[in-house]
This record gives sequence, C-alpha cells and structure tokens, in this order.
Amino acid sequence: MVAQIPVSTAFVQGAVSVEDAKGPAYISHAYVTLKGAATLNTETDENGKFEFRQLQPGTYTVEAAAQGLFAAELLTVETGETAQISINLKPAFL
Repeated sequence: MVAQIPVSTAFVQGAVSVEDAKGPAYISHAYVTLKGAATLNTETDENGKFEFRQLQPGTYTVEAAAQGLFAAELLTVETGETAQISINLKPAFL
C-alpha cells in the first residue's frame, strides 16, 4: 500500500519589520512562532522574511520577537492557500 501525502495543507509567508518616519525596516534573524494545533518556530532570513509550510488549515497566532521588540497577529489559513502576513514589531513591555 502506498502512503498518500495530504493535499489539504496551507502555507504562511510573511515579513517582520519595525517602522519609523522613514518607513519599514525589515528585521533579519527575528524569532517567529506559529501557534495552533502545533507550535512551530523559525527565524527570518536576511530580508526579514519567513515561511511555514504544510500546515493544517485553521486559525493560528503568529508571534515575532527581536531585541526587546514583540508583536502577535491572528491568522486564518484555508486549504491550498498561501497566506501572507506582515508583522510590525513594537517595544515589548514586561
């Protein structure tokens, strides 16, 4: 019997930035966490971009953090969809 790969997956692609009077500055090596049915972690690349692949459709919390900055966004992804998200970091308060 051959195992089948589920086709009912979704993807998330995004970017992490901070914004000032000059506009957004993308943050490399920011920590990004995707929380939903499972918790996944990654880091942004040198251009501030990240992605999560082969996710189950559903609602997720996407958190990003870097050097005293933090943000969280709620995101819903559908089957076969590549959801795009931009996360703008703000100062983290303890």
